[in-house]
Amino acid sequence: VLYADIIRYSNAPAGMPPQEVVSLLNDVHNMYDSLLDKHGLIKIRRSGEAFLGVGGCPTAEDPVRAALRAALCAREMVLATAAFRSSAGQRVQIRLGLHSGPVVAAVVGTHMPRFSLFGDTIDISHFMEATSSVMRVHVSDTTAELLTIADDPLVSLQPRGVIDVRGRGAITTSWL
Repeated sequence: VLYADIIRYSNAPAGMPPQEVVSLLNDVHNMYDSLLDKHGLIKIRRSGEAFLGVGGCPTAEDPVRAALRAALCAREMVLATAAFRSSAGQRVQIRLGLHSGPVVAAVVGTHMPRFSLFGDTIDISHFMEATSSVMRVHVSDTTAELLTIADDPLVSLQPRGVIDVRGRGAITTSWL
């Protein structure tokens, strides 16, 4: 599970008209949607400007392949975000987290139902994103193990250290 959050609209003027904000975010999300499609990941909206890119859903697949596709997508998202400029010259920044494991899919609500994913895997991927740095990809130990098995030359991991995940204990994490 790739958990991403657009966290800054750098050099966007204070009081930027709402229509310009919408245009900026539409361009950015279209860029991310293209990358998610390229890597075969399913996009699921979260709150604010956060979203998931999920491999192995709705059809289960080899976890090594799913983790590799998510990592390659996350890497490209950082590179694409760094190069992005809106027509008005505005930039954005993103923060990403990766974690692998089982999830439960469900449609919740009746008035405006939405499809979403639930479980510890989503919570830990969110924690990886929330404790990441700007324009970096924070990787859990579980996903790091899968990426090591994948042995792709485009994926390089650097140890970050041990992080205490609320209610789950300490896990060793890496930077992609």
